[in-house]
Amino acid sequence: MNKIKEFKINEIPLRYRVCFFASLIWGFLAHGFMLANKLSYHDDINNFGVGATFHFGRWMLSVFGVSSRVLFGTSNFSLPWFSGIICILLLAFAACYIIKIFDIKKPLLCVALAGVIVAFPSITAVFGFMFFGIHYCIDIFFTVLSVYFFSRKKNVTGFLFGGIFFTWAIGIYQSLISFELTLLILVMIKRSLDEERTFKEFFKEGLYYVGCCILSLIAYLLITKITCAVMNEPLADYKGISNFGVTSVSGYISRIAMAYKVSLLIALDSHSNVFPTYTMKIIWWLLLIFEFVYLIYDSIKRKSVSNLIQKLILILLLPLGLGFTYVMSESVSVLQMFSETVPFILCAIIAEKYICSENNKVKILTVSASIVLLFSGIYYARFANICYFKLNFQQQQAIGYYTNMISRIQSLEGYSDELPVAVLNIENISDKNIPYVKQYDFVTVIPYNDSMPEFISNYKWDDFMKMWCGYEPDYIKETGELENNPIVKDMPHYPDYGSVRIVDGVIVVKF
Repeated sequence: MNKIKEFKINEIPLRYRVCFFASLIWGFLAHGFMLANKLSYHDDINNFGVGATFHFGRWMLSVFGVSSRVLFGTSNFSLPWFSGIICILLLAFAACYIIKIFDIKKPLLCVALAGVIVAFPSITAVFGFMFFGIHYCIDIFFTVLSVYFFSRKKNVTGFLFGGIFFTWAIGIYQSLISFELTLLILVMIKRSLDEERTFKEFFKEGLYYVGCCILSLIAYLLITKITCAVMNEPLADYKGISNFGVTSVSGYISRIAMAYKVSLLIALDSHSNVFPTYTMKIIWWLLLIFEFVYLIYDSIKRKSVSNLIQKLILILLLPLGLGFTYVMSESVSVLQMFSETVPFILCAIIAEKYICSENNKVKILTVSASIVLLFSGIYYARFANICYFKLNFQQQQAIGYYTNMISRIQSLEGYSDELPVAVLNIENISDKNIPYVKQYDFVTVIPYNDSMPEFISNYKWDDFMKMWCGYEPDYIKETGELENNPIVKDMPHYPDYGSVRIVDGVIVVKF
């Protein structure tokens, strides 16, 4: 008790204090608008759960869902302010552990790295699914803790705690396996920078990390199999979850090739692209070239062939780790690309190691690296605000669009709230008056990537009208008979006059 009373914040090392509070500032700069407003779309509409659990192999989400109901006595809610602040706090703790793992001490680097971690597009994407936000950020925190225990405590305790946190992390969201692998590769790269070691020591460490990951994965698969059997929920085929990376030999070759192509920006899937404009593409290439050249230069300076070969092996593995999600699945989104923060971390490691060098040329390089990291944080924070800006406009436009449609329905002669409603072909909207803003075309991060027609015709359009327009009629789901009705066939497409009418006791809206 006395120790608790005597504790002072000044006793926490400066780098952790700087990193933590910088993360909070970056968080509000990047995501403040989302925290202070309710922007709800796609899966986040009318979602009072934690998302898919057992049949998606995400049994840990069910644990969180049950814990929330027991603790608070209610279902889960998509709460931007409450959940968003907790997300930023979790990311701040994760950032502090990252600078601890990689021994980054310089305040400027801690600030810059915090910006990249907190404002990265994967975080912006998950804030669009706020009901899931806390769990995704817990996943990141667990992954970082796993790497911390695996790398810092190579004993039974480190293995058990690292394995438990990694197994839990996969049980929340499988895609952060790539983040774990790249962080472990980065641990080995840092050690190659810090000290000389034999091939035996190098491969022993590598095999230890591989063994840790494989055993954690086996534990995850066993728990998944047991929970699916107990809950009688077989794994879904969604995005290859039921196969979990299993494919043919040729399939693996093509997937591995794709991982390298994506990491080196030779091929970019729009849904997983964390480089929205040419600016970030240039920065990414500069980072990779700088890191490659420096790692080779460091080995040459040591005059160590062994160290050079070790670094080359790790350099070759790094792009595979960055794009490992493509090896696990053919369908990838930006939510699964958080591993691409790792080259920014490596840049900070190099800058930290030589920022105090007496060599002016090295000083210029390291200061430049710090500036690049700071700019990247600012860039991603600005991009996050653009995503929220776009979603806010589209949400307001959709509310207006649906409100007009509801007014037309309720203005029909003979209207009654007892009449069912059939909405036909909403997925094929052909309204030429829907606004198109070309400046938003570069925003490909889900759920901000849709055009306005796609936004209006999203699969949860009816829930959107319910939650945002206060309209929930009795919808007719099976519309085949109505579509074949001669009167309906002759109806024009919405919003033209006559596209909303009552046919045989049913309100028909034909898009």
